[in-house]
Amino acid sequence: MAKPAAVGSFTLDSELRFLSVEAGDGTVLPSDSRNLLGQSVWSVFTGTWRALLYPGIRRVQRENVAVRWEAVHPESDVHYVFEIQPLDGKYSVKFHAATRARQPEPREQESPRMPVSTTDDEYFSRAADMLVVLSATEGKILRANPAWNRTLGFPIDELSERSLLDLTHPDDRSDAYAALQHTLKTDGDAPIHFTCRIRNAAGEYRYLQWFATPHPEADQVYAAARDVTESRTAELAMRKQASTDPLTELLNRRGLEEELTRAIIAATTAKRHLAVVYIDLDRFKPINDSFGHDVGDQMLQVVAHRLSAAVRTGDLVGRLGGDEFVVVLTGIATPDDAKSVAEKLLSAISAPATLAGHELYVTASLGISLYPTDGHDAETLLKNADSAQYKTKKGTRAGVAMYSEKSQEADRAKITIESGLSQAIDRGELLLFYQEQRSARSGNLIGFEALLRWKHSEHGLISPGQFIPLAEETGLIVPMGAWVMGEAARQGAVWEALADGLNMSVNVSPRQIADGDKLVKLVSDTLNKTNFPPERLDLEITESMFSTDQAELTRTLHRLKDLGVKISMDDFGTGYSSLALLPKLPIDCVKI
Repeated sequence: MAKPAAVGSFTLDSELRFLSVEAGDGTVLPSDSRNLLGQSVWSVFTGTWRALLYPGIRRVQRENVAVRWEAVHPESDVHYVFEIQPLDGKYSVKFHAATRARQPEPREQESPRMPVSTTDDEYFSRAADMLVVLSATEGKILRANPAWNRTLGFPIDELSERSLLDLTHPDDRSDAYAALQHTLKTDGDAPIHFTCRIRNAAGEYRYLQWFATPHPEADQVYAAARDVTESRTAELAMRKQASTDPLTELLNRRGLEEELTRAIIAATTAKRHLAVVYIDLDRFKPINDSFGHDVGDQMLQVVAHRLSAAVRTGDLVGRLGGDEFVVVLTGIATPDDAKSVAEKLLSAISAPATLAGHELYVTASLGISLYPTDGHDAETLLKNADSAQYKTKKGTRAGVAMYSEKSQEADRAKITIESGLSQAIDRGELLLFYQEQRSARSGNLIGFEALLRWKHSEHGLISPGQFIPLAEETGLIVPMGAWVMGEAARQGAVWEALADGLNMSVNVSPRQIADGDKLVKLVSDTLNKTNFPPERLDLEITESMFSTDQAELTRTLHRLKDLGVKISMDDFGTGYSSLALLPKLPIDCVKI
């Protein structure tokens, strides 16, 4: 490796903000680096650069020791050497670029010259590459050159009649055998390339790049091999770096999706099921806010360790980012098995942890999707597991939910309604139906109750039971309630001119009553704008409002009464009934 050439250096304060910058040759930091001063190092080094720097900087912060490490930038393929020195609460950072880490793969080079025949003894004996004649059917080594001894340490006479497949790593054996069989089917114009791990005389596995052609003798193969262990190891290290979360050393999103895809292929081949468990921590933000990000990071590391310890060999554990984790359970037999394991994961997460002298704990919301029931690819399974997790998060939290297509359809319908509801007023889709109110004694018409309806442009009339609770939940009931108040009063004024003495009843939601000032102003403005007599407007409230601040509720109702309107109690006796409370409220009518 060539001597590293300086690329740049900088100094950070205790909060990791730039104090000074020497851009070096300008390949990484801008030549005019004055604008960097005072900025956070993580606002400048993002993405891949953050992944390269983060492990070293975090270690220096924690241990207050000088750190030197090396890493390969996956996009530029440049090998960097980093050095960080703590200096009285500051950090001096230097980094250098060495020669490119990856050498050209043998497949990109000219293939080794193959012996023209078994009598080409001079080249066969002197070749630097390992040459061999194999039996393709059994992989037996029929002839090997001295390079085998130099590279792998095997005496030539010990290799005779030994199977190459016996020396091949178990995970590579089937691919190596398939490559030999494929070689027999070619015409020999171009060698077949493949890579596998071969055990040397010391019992260590080396990566060998193979070039194979058919031998003139039936069922035999000429093959040449080169040791590419160093370049292959560097490539695998770079891949691992690109697919690993630097904080927890779990799989990151990219690595998890890749490994989940492989697990799905394996499950398909073996006709097995697997489960994806999506985990979102509860109560993590208060820890981060109260004790700082260092303690928050430690908690994430604790959770990562507990998840890894709770699963079996062959299962996958990853961190998607923030406080979201995913566990992939392979070989699951039934949904109950998946739920049982998920509950164990929840129990492991929820145990207290002592961090920074405090006993802290988090809980989690978990969602499960199953392959192949709930999806056939990584993206769908993750999405559906997240959907199930969200249902837990919106409910009781600290629990486990299975994905359900039926439930998902209901959620999609709810989202569709919510989206349309936000535009219903502007589109003129809201309607008022008027229900007659008659005297129980005379049967005469005494007024109307305004009932809100929604006529969707695509789905027609939507039941109030579907959209009213959603409007309450989202707060859309406030502008909808204001529209109802205005329309009902306007229509009441029209009827008042035709038939004197007709009341107009309008329902008031808990959301509206909660903001007394706004509600009183709405009623006052509506009466002034429509000229509807206040004594003809009847505001209907429900018992559920008694569960709120009763003193504030009483003040709001008295202010409304001061406007001259009537107030009725609707559905009395269904919830918070209190006969003792009624005399204290300015209620004109009770509907039972």
